[in-house]
Amino acid sequence: MMIKNERELATVLAALRLWQRGACGTTGSQALILGAAHAELAIASDDENLVPLTAAEIDELCERLNTQQDLPTVVLNIEGGAIHAVASNLPARCIILDADVEGSDWSGVTKIDGKDVQVIDVGMGGNAVPGCWSGRIDPVYVTGIAAQLGQ
Repeated sequence: MMIKNERELATVLAALRLWQRGACGTTGSQALILGAAHAELAIASDDENLVPLTAAEIDELCERLNTQQDLPTVVLNIEGGAIHAVASNLPARCIILDADVEGSDWSGVTKIDGKDVQVIDVGMGGNAVPGCWSGRIDPVYVTGIAAQLGQ
């Protein structure tokens, strides 16, 4: 999950704090008495398959959400015009559009923005993308590359 902007983050934090004040650590009818709606309790417990977060766990989650999130970074190792490896510091999807289609297997060529391109779709962690390459999640490697670039 990626929070896209400050408004989304503020809403998530507010909802967490509201849940924390109203029903945290309670179940069933106790939560309803404290003002937590049954539907929200079902979400927090995945229909009673999970134990909802405690107040302390919500504090920790809010702190993590408030800290700067790492920017997803993807490193492509290309040699001789061919991709040899793909790594990222976080789960990511990397879609590579290769406009050098001369000599390509035309079954993999498609039009993007009106141009013929070979599409290479790489998934790293998270939910697998059907039909895509598999990259690796290697935060140590990616951070090392970024450090050598002075970032």
